[in-house]
Amino acid sequence: MQTQDFAPSPLLTGRKFLLWLLGSFFVVAAVNGLMVYYAVHTFSGEIESHSYANGLTFNRTLEAIAAQRDMGWQVDGQVTAAGRGTVAVKATYRDRTNHSLTDLRVVAHFTRLTNEGEDFDAPVPHQDNGSYAADIPVPALGQWQVRLSAERDRERPYLLDYRVFVK
Repeated sequence: MQTQDFAPSPLLTGRKFLLWLLGSFFVVAAVNGLMVYYAVHTFSGEIESHSYANGLTFNRTLEAIAAQRDMGWQVDGQVTAAGRGTVAVKATYRDRTNHSLTDLRVVAHFTRLTNEGEDFDAPVPHQDNGSYAADIPVPALGQWQVRLSAERDRERPYLLDYRVFVK
């Protein structure tokens, strides 16, 4: 009768098991460390730097909206993408008696919600008969929040908010 020799199967010894266990924990700890690093050093997700304080002063914001409504201005505004990397800003301002407002200082405040450091202001000059317009180049493509601010004689500014996607 013939006997067969079987090679012994590799056993998982205590030392091998310990190395696999410690190696697994090291891989998990390294991945967690990378996730913590990127969570701390990338965009915070915070849109306003003092959101709690701004929330406490929300009644002032409501008062400003009511004061703007009480001014009685009639405003027709447009903010549109006007070609590659350019935004067309147009607005017509009239007072409560339908007279053109030609003495305003109009500024477009451009804000990029996803990237800090790209925000900028651009003047919007008077064209004629209460109409203000400008084609404004933006430094990056994508979505922008545009706030038109019109003021005269140190009065409370009249604000209009728009969002525009620039291609």
